[in-house]
Amino acid sequence: MPITKISKALFSNSIGNRAVRNAVKAVSPNATTAYILSSTTPVISSTTLVPVAGLSLDVTANTYYTIEGLLALSIAGAAQNISLDFNGGTAQASTVTGTVLFTLHNTATTLAFDQTALNTLVSGGTTSAWTKAWIDFSFFCSVSGTLQVRFAQNVSGATNTRILGGSWLLAYPLDHVLNQ
Repeated sequence: MPITKISKALFSNSIGNRAVRNAVKAVSPNATTAYILSSTTPVISSTTLVPVAGLSLDVTANTYYTIEGLLALSIAGAAQNISLDFNGGTAQASTVTGTVLFTLHNTATTLAFDQTALNTLVSGGTTSAWTKAWIDFSFFCSVSGTLQVRFAQNVSGATNTRILGGSWLLAYPLDHVLNQ
């Protein structure tokens, strides 16, 4: 059964988390999802990464995964912005490759950041208060556990940086798809 990528445009058109979970399960019954319904506690004056409750996925050893997701962001000041990684859980990975793409609402302004390890610090820089971070990467899970998103301010400041409700992650175990 071929996998159909979920289009980012579907989320711009507000089809919602339930419809996405149903579509994912239809094309890959072993896919897992994570999402948050309400905004995180803001990070203020801190560059220490903290886990995002609800944005964690269980992954199994000796399995290739592709991860897709959207983080809806609220960043009060571009100077503080956001930093994030995917190393808040217990899973261990190798052969990590992919991209986090930061975007601004209704503009073509973007910042791409290559992902090479779960603990690669992805920085939003200091020039734009991004409204979204699109996630697309793959990896080989070498030790079973959880994949957990963590975030902080890129530069410590007295303004709020938070991840908003409606943010989501999808994990496709590629071994299942490849063995169909």
